[in-house]
Amino acid sequence: MINKFNSSNHTHVEHNGSYGTNYTEDEHTQESHILKKKIKNKLNIFSKLKNYYYILLMILLALSLSIVLLLSYKVNYFIKNVAINSIEIHGASIQSQKIILNTLNKLKGQPISKLNLQYLQTYLLSMPSIAKASVYRNMTGKVKIFVLEKNPYFLWLNDNNNYKIVDSENQIINVKLQFPVTDLIKIESGEEALKQSSVIRFLMYKDINILKQVDTIMYKGYYWNIILKNNIIIKLPIDNVELSYMNLVKIINKYNLLKRKIEYIDARIPNKIFIMPRK
Repeated sequence: MINKFNSSNHTHVEHNGSYGTNYTEDEHTQESHILKKKIKNKLNIFSKLKNYYYILLMILLALSLSIVLLLSYKVNYFIKNVAINSIEIHGASIQSQKIILNTLNKLKGQPISKLNLQYLQTYLLSMPSIAKASVYRNMTGKVKIFVLEKNPYFLWLNDNNNYKIVDSENQIINVKLQFPVTDLIKIESGEEALKQSSVIRFLMYKDINILKQVDTIMYKGYYWNIILKNNIIIKLPIDNVELSYMNLVKIINKYNLLKRKIEYIDARIPNKIFIMPRK
């Protein structure tokens, strides 16, 4: 009896154990389905939010583009209706400013949007005294012009006995003289003198103290004459003129010759200097 009871009890335990195991797996399966469903719902919500975000972004982009186009239209409309009311010129001499303004003042009152900057710059560069030019405009109706004038270097007496202004690039500035002739050193004689520009520059700037007293530099074909404002004449050779002048400058400064009563100083013969006293 005892064994039967134990066997029956053992069977009951095995039955209970088997029933309990099946129940736990069902719960896990159900929870897994619920979790997957929740994740799927969250993913659906995220997907919907993502779609809403893209839609909102497209709306904002379209709105921004509309604002830009509207502002662009208004700016263009404003510019087209702004008239030129002011013309400023920087870097030009008083004489050049008068010439420029006499022409450009006719532009006042015209729409600034129709101003051809390239054409205006070309016009400025066509003026004999102007080397560089830049033109700018703004939405307030102002036109600003910046110019760089050619630098007058010396006065050249041509073959027709007319003085012409020559700039630092050895180019003739075809303008009327607007300042005293004494402001610039005069270079004579004719076309051959102009071809000797490198020598002229050397003679002009080798010694600043002598330069201040130079009135005229004359090319005589076979020698140079430098005529000072006190009428002293310095004679130099054509050959090796730079070396001769350098040696002469040392002698002039050492003995202070330019303050003496001298008619001319002749350095045309190598290694020799002749001084003629003034009578």
